[in-house]
Amino acid sequence: MNDPFQTMKSDIQRYKNTLVELHRLIADGKSDSEEADDARDRILQVWQRLNDDEIAWLDGVSADLFMLRKDEVFEPCDWPLDRLKRELLQAFEASDWNCVLRLLRKGIPLPADQSAHLRSICYDRLGHPDLAILFEEFASKLSPYNPIYRVGALESRE
Repeated sequence: MNDPFQTMKSDIQRYKNTLVELHRLIADGKSDSEEADDARDRILQVWQRLNDDEIAWLDGVSADLFMLRKDEVFEPCDWPLDRLKRELLQAFEASDWNCVLRLLRKGIPLPADQSAHLRSICYDRLGHPDLAILFEEFASKLSPYNPIYRVGALESRE
């Protein structure tokens, strides 16, 4: 008998992998290629089997991946900056990694390397080391002499 949770996890993994592939193709200027169209088709096939919460989470992943192309678009937010910073600190201290990711999407003014590093931590703690390494490597590229990022990128590969 198939375990439905395992199927759900594999669908999320498949969607996530294809999403990363699509973002790479777009970054390489191949957004109109047959490969990109194929990736979009595969995403749509899996998307149809996901629930609203899973789709919302994966939409967040997609939004985060725009950072890697230096094309990040932030969500509208009318909160004062001090509230955003306070909420981010509270979420981090509470280990509420999904909340940290949501707050970063609101455009908290952090240097890009720090934002990428925070995303790396979040995805790692959420059990997505494949995403964590993408953001840690990006942080390392933005700040190549920061030993925290270099070590983090190496540790993520283990």
